[in-house]
Amino acid sequence: MQTNNPLSSELIARATPSLSHLLLDCGGIYWLQTQPEKQGRIALMRYADGLAEEVLEARFSVRSRVHEYGGGAYILRNQLLVFCNECDQALYLKVSGQTPVPITPMGAGYRYADMQVTPDCKRVVCIRENETQDNIAELISIELQKPFRTQILHRGQDFYASPRISRDGRKLCWLSWNHPHMPWDQSCLSIADITSDGSLQHITHLEYPNGSILQPKWGEKGQLYFMSDHQGWWNIYQWLDRKATFITQNPFDHAKPPWVLGLSHYALLPRQQMVYSYTDQGAWVLCLIDLTSRQQKTITRQFADIAHIQSTNGLTYFIASTATSTQSIQCL
Repeated sequence: MQTNNPLSSELIARATPSLSHLLLDCGGIYWLQTQPEKQGRIALMRYADGLAEEVLEARFSVRSRVHEYGGGAYILRNQLLVFCNECDQALYLKVSGQTPVPITPMGAGYRYADMQVTPDCKRVVCIRENETQDNIAELISIELQKPFRTQILHRGQDFYASPRISRDGRKLCWLSWNHPHMPWDQSCLSIADITSDGSLQHITHLEYPNGSILQPKWGEKGQLYFMSDHQGWWNIYQWLDRKATFITQNPFDHAKPPWVLGLSHYALLPRQQMVYSYTDQGAWVLCLIDLTSRQQKTITRQFADIAHIQSTNGLTYFIASTATSTQSIQCL
């Protein structure tokens, strides 16, 4: 028996492309968008001056397979773009107005993700997996000029995530964890000084025996923020002078489990403010907190999902959806 169903799976997929990994750079809004009609290609999009356009030509699909689930597949700094190409899992460098060039070997069995470009734009720090050797993970840096030399910064842990460079370029933090844990079970936050040759020294570690650490971010004055659930909920903390203190202390989770890399559920604003989200009974709430007084206020609770929070010039951008609408980029 045949039925005339107008809602085919192909039609639904084309009508609802997935949006992810929102980033801001030089006045442009960037994000990844699936293209089901092009064999699932993932396009890097840019919105600026009222126009949305693709950044890369059709032969590129921006996707990493680190940890299998991927995420964190591109980074921008001053219009310098580093991204992971899906078909060969190599990293490519694109300078504004020029054709992308590979900066890592193609087809060599490596995977790359969670990139961060140094403030001087001379290196990119990222995670590398060697899938030909039981997915051995390393934290590495790559020079962004030929011959694109690679330097191993840290190894010995089963998994790495979230390398983040301080705003003055002097410190690096990252997350790591080992079998049998998942990153939401137990993970370690490491902090190191970056030397003049790009290597690391004076490494310190923060680890809770009964909780995980997520989404580290550096503040303007060297403060380090992160999330942890060692008190039962993923709340936001500040690490300063080797001491962790609460920023939020709410009975809600302020993040999603990190199945993929590059998630962002809070952002720092000027004048010692922070915007963050949390989930409450199926709804995602967006809040503003003054980091000095710790006074908080709700901005909105209309969304069923909030992800990839970013801020610039006092404005906050994020990807969201409601119970009756698909994903869109919001600005508040």
